[in-house]
Amino acid sequence: ESGGMLKIVSLAPETENGFETVKYCAENGITVSMAHTDATFEQAEKAHSLGATRLTHTYNGMRPFTHRDPGVLGYALTTPEIQCELICDLYHVSSAAIKVAVKCKGTDNITMISDSGVFAGLGDGEYVVDGRVRYVKDGLCLADDKKTIAGSTKTLYDGVKNMFSLGFSPAEIAVMASLNPARACGDTTRGSLDTGKRADIVVLDKTGTITDGKMTVT
Repeated sequence: ESGGMLKIVSLAPETENGFETVKYCAENGITVSMAHTDATFEQAEKAHSLGATRLTHTYNGMRPFTHRDPGVLGYALTTPEIQCELICDLYHVSSAAIKVAVKCKGTDNITMISDSGVFAGLGDGEYVVDGRVRYVKDGLCLADDKKTIAGSTKTLYDGVKNMFSLGFSPAEIAVMASLNPARACGDTTRGSLDTGKRADIVVLDKTGTITDGKMTVT
């Protein structure tokens, strides 16, 4: 732990020394999340047996699921002990795929993330960061090949609004966007409304729109 927060490492377990790294991290209190990986179902299963417990940005940057080769995605979606991170900007993952993931995992095992980068909140245009060109149009950020998604321009709040539009309830969204992220970080001071926790609250109306903060407590 560092400052009360958990250490999390994202890695591809099937790469050289990957399984040994998973085991080392797990034995030393470091949470392991499988990411940018071409792992098969069996390799994901082995990584889990050695201590991997998460899947970074589910669906993205990993071996795709097929009916004969379910891969790391198939393993994560069918294994209750694996927590799945999910980008809900509706660019990285389609609305149908979001519903599939939540149906498979349940809200307790989905952690909403933004994947937003330095372009979050900026308008359309061409940007250069660390010598690499990024193109932003209509909220979609593409790499210099103008084909590959390169991070997100959307915030977690945008994801929350999208989840409202897909029919998820405020209670379900609160678990995925607030409680589970806090748990993932090992932060026990926030994430839910409980006595002694931080009053770190964003008030939304029934449509998922941020209000002026006024509310009536009964």
